[in-house]
Amino acid sequence: MKVLLQIQRKKTKLQNLNYYNYINKKWKMKKHQIKYNKNHKHSKLLNQIQKNSQIIDHKHKKEQDQKVIYSQKMIQMLNFFEENNPQRQDLDHIYQLKTMIKHQHNLIFLNERYLLNNIIEERNNQIAELKQLLQKEKNLCQQLKCEFQKQNTQRGELEVVLLDCVNYIKKDIASRQIVQKQPFLGNTNKTQKIAQQIAFEDIDYRQFTHQDKKALLKKFLSSEQFLDQIYQLTFNSQMASTSQLKLNEKWKQDANDATKKFNNFKIYKFRNITSQPIIKQVISKQESNILNDLHDQVDQDQELVDQIVQN
Repeated sequence: MKVLLQIQRKKTKLQNLNYYNYINKKWKMKKHQIKYNKNHKHSKLLNQIQKNSQIIDHKHKKEQDQKVIYSQKMIQMLNFFEENNPQRQDLDHIYQLKTMIKHQHNLIFLNERYLLNNIIEERNNQIAELKQLLQKEKNLCQQLKCEFQKQNTQRGELEVVLLDCVNYIKKDIASRQIVQKQPFLGNTNKTQKIAQQIAFEDIDYRQFTHQDKKALLKKFLSSEQFLDQIYQLTFNSQMASTSQLKLNEKWKQDANDATKKFNNFKIYKFRNITSQPIIKQVISKQESNILNDLHDQVDQDQELVDQIVQN
């Protein structure tokens, strides 16, 4: 019995689940259908409004054309009656009718002209606004171009300075390689040939040692062009912002202080040797130790080369 009850419960649960899924799907379909109907109705309404506006415009134009044609025909008829009926009363009546028709005719044209003038005015205002926006965009583009050109010129100058420094270090490496190969050859003619073969342009940056890279950075950072660029970036922007103000004593004093600081900065030039005597002694000791190690290494290499030549 218990098993049967459990089976029955499971069946009812499954039935309930199926029914729930069925209702859920049904509602989803209904929702999609309502949404589709709304969109369809909206598009239908828009199309209907456009059609109605076109029909109204067409009717209005047709009525205006009919009025103009009718007024022209009436004027022709009145002209004909005026020519064929020379009586005074008829002539006065015809003249009154004629003036009335002409007045209506003029009103039609005036109304059309007024509408046209309004449309032209709106378009002219829109064109003027667009011209102002275009002028603003042109001014912004011009400012951006000027700034970009300034940045390019600054980068170009610094690149030229860096390339000069690299070429200088390459020449130094080439001369060093010649000095290293000179003991093996001994003849001066051969050294000249080697000097011609070792061109500094052929030396790759990968051949730079750590000391060469440090020397390159020192030379680049201590160049006057680099310092001038730093000065322009730090001080010229402040001067440009204060150039519109009137000159006074405080402004002149600030400018003089800035020039003094820059001159002191140029004299310093990123040197490693400082004014402290203890650091001077340490640096000189380190340099002497490095030179001694290099001399010892060169002597050892020369002894090895001599042994190889003898064998």
